Amino acid sequence: IEMTKEGYPGIMEFSADVIKFAEKTGYVETMLGYKRYLKDINSSSEYNRFAAQRQAVNTPVQGTAADVTKMALNRLYNCYISGRLDPSEVKVIATIHDEIAFEIKKMPIEKIDSVVAIIKECMEAPICEGQNILHKAEPEIADPHDIYGIGYRNGWAEKYSFEKWRDKVVCKESSNQ
Repeated sequence: IEMTKEGYPGIMEFSADVIKFAEKTGYVETMLGYKRYLKDINSSSEYNRFAAQRQAVNTPVQGTAADVTKMALNRLYNCYISGRLDPSEVKVIATIHDEIAFEIKKMPIEKIDSVVAIIKECMEAPICEGQNILHKAEPEIADPHDIYGIGYRNGWAEKYSFEKWRDKVVCKESSNQ
């Protein structure tokens, strides 16, 4: 826990802000504005309240990661439909939390580089039009040459409040998203 606090300096302040927001509103949101209502956030039962607080802190982070993954999968699907990716050569075989695993048919390196460029474009694009993020953790880069390094990036370099984060990143025009 102490190493996590050192590696992610703003996490404790962020967590406290998320819990305060949840206690005030009864919910928290992902970047795309999906709300998770927390009926026990102000419970008199310490056990239930603590469980709701954990859910409150987890939702903006993992829920937004799920949003990002779903948007990437939608863009990949569009690449299959448009013919930019050939499903007989490049297959999405699994999603694991906020990662997408691919099976790529053996092909010349130039073609692999082209396929990787399309996959990176789908996975690294903003999740909504006009997305405005002042600070965001270093993204997980879609890189088949670095499969063992994924997940070991730094982030949370600056402290910021949940309400400021929410105001900056929630997509204002979420229709058609």
